Amino acid sequence: MKAPNDFIQDTCNRTEDFKDLCISVIDSDPREDLKLNSMDFLVIFINRTLQVIIDDHSYLLNQTLNEELDNRTRHIFMGCMTLYQMSKDSLRVLLNEELLKQPNADLNMKLQQIEGYLDLCQNDFEGFTPTPSTWTSRYDYVISLLILSFRMMNLIKCNYIRAC
Repeated sequence: MKAPNDFIQDTCNRTEDFKDLCISVIDSDPREDLKLNSMDFLVIFINRTLQVIIDDHSYLLNQTLNEELDNRTRHIFMGCMTLYQMSKDSLRVLLNEELLKQPNADLNMKLQQIEGYLDLCQNDFEGFTPTPSTWTSRYDYVISLLILSFRMMNLIKCNYIRAC
């Protein structure tokens, strides 16, 4: 049997350009019992995504209360708060459902829906205001976490059907 660190390294190597993110997210999770199989890695990634979305929602709230923020950006951030709240709610439901026991089309659709909410927020900046760089880096990070979750789902599916 491979040592857990070898397994983490081998699995994260298969996420290609998300390898470093994969390793850092897994290493930063204190639950050693979730570092033994790919399905648990997916749980770690989805939990981290939820944490980041919660932090981003708080950031949005704080920004809307900032009197120095221009009205257009404040309006966009207020709309984003709704979309991020929907994302938080969806991820919480997802973590409490049976969907995480075996990745399937429903799980994929729910993650795509969450990605869609986040994209709607980001797209609201097009043509109006330059997107604040702090916000862009937050958005890029959470989208990377979602993509990492999709990659892990694909790896699990490939291992399950012994193909890919």
